[in-house]
Amino acid sequence: MALALMAAAPPTEPEPTLAEVLARVRALEEQLRQRPPPPAPAQDTWSVGGYGELRLALEFFNPDPKKTTPYRQADIDLARVSFFVNSQLSDWLTFNSEIEFEHGGTGAAREVEWDEFGEYEVEIEKGGEIALEQAALEARLPWGFRVRLGQLLVPMGLTTTYHLPTMFSSTRRPESETHLVPVVWNEPGAELQFRTRDLSLRVQVASGLDSTGFSSQRWIAGGTQKMFEKTLFNDVGLAFAADYTGLRGTLLGVSAYTSGVTRNRPKRDLDDVDARVYLGDVHLRGQYGPLRVRGLAMVGTLTHAERITAANASLSNALGAPRTPVGTAAWAVFLEAAFDVLGALRVDTRQQVDVFARYDAYDPMWGGPTSLDNPLMQRQALTVGLNYFPHPRVVLKAEYVSRWINQDNAWRLRQDELSAALGFVL
Repeated sequence: MALALMAAAPPTEPEPTLAEVLARVRALEEQLRQRPPPPAPAQDTWSVGGYGELRLALEFFNPDPKKTTPYRQADIDLARVSFFVNSQLSDWLTFNSEIEFEHGGTGAAREVEWDEFGEYEVEIEKGGEIALEQAALEARLPWGFRVRLGQLLVPMGLTTTYHLPTMFSSTRRPESETHLVPVVWNEPGAELQFRTRDLSLRVQVASGLDSTGFSSQRWIAGGTQKMFEKTLFNDVGLAFAADYTGLRGTLLGVSAYTSGVTRNRPKRDLDDVDARVYLGDVHLRGQYGPLRVRGLAMVGTLTHAERITAANASLSNALGAPRTPVGTAAWAVFLEAAFDVLGALRVDTRQQVDVFARYDAYDPMWGGPTSLDNPLMQRQALTVGLNYFPHPRVVLKAEYVSRWINQDNAWRLRQDELSAALGFVL
């Protein structure tokens, strides 16, 4: 039996020789060399950019509209240099920031010293200002949603969103809009966005306004809490914006904003007054061949303006607040058209020459009681000029401005100005 089983067992394979083992090892090494390397771990992608404006102006009017004697003044100003620092942290998370240096300086800060009987303390290092205008994390979510947290641009009007010097024709940002709301308005808060191919919706919750900075000349534009080291969040601002781009070459949009304005005052001296600002606008941007147009209509109301005016009149001089009457309502309109001459002539060049005109009209003291109404705040301006782009991101501007002021309800006071500017985007 044992002999039969041994006879049925299969023959064993001979052991491989050393040469055969080495040949197999070399074959495996060759396969490993031909295999593609594993992907490198994801790394942050950083980008840096910026923009700047240098402006020269010659004014043929006294800054005080009540004085009509002959007057001339020239000034030159490095209005701003701003830098963007952005980081693509992942395929769904980004960080965006913008820091601005205005007039070459470092600014000032105020603080209420309660240990010194509530006096205001002012710390000034140098003239001008350094401002962090944006610093936010943005998360891209499914179905076209995005969430942004941090220091955000308030989606109100046109200038805050389109504030680069190559995005508007004049040497200064539109005066009608900047006499009503903060220039490049930014606040700490949170924002939810929804985007499709033709529609963008934005809802924002941010810190509210401080009515100690409201004034006759610039309505609520001075109401951001920039003069203090801390930002109060007792009154909250709510903003909404919708932009539609389904029409060829056209952006049509609406914006709305509301905020309480008494509980962010530094000394809380109007907590018993529930004053609130309401603001809305419609805006347009269009590019139709060589013709470019921009337009805005904005209107707003402020409740309890009389109480705010009375409280502001008694503010300390150290605060640096305007302490002028505040209107119960305000409005602003502008329409701008620019025509690309070289584009119309079909000149084969990257350079561009635009001729443009803009009409501004605004009244930051509109609709208030007779005791608060100031017709000198009602103004109209016509601006005409040239833009030369030697490069798509560099522009040389020259313009003439004629402004009419409603003096004694007769529009007899006129202000004329010549100015030039250099703008660049990095």
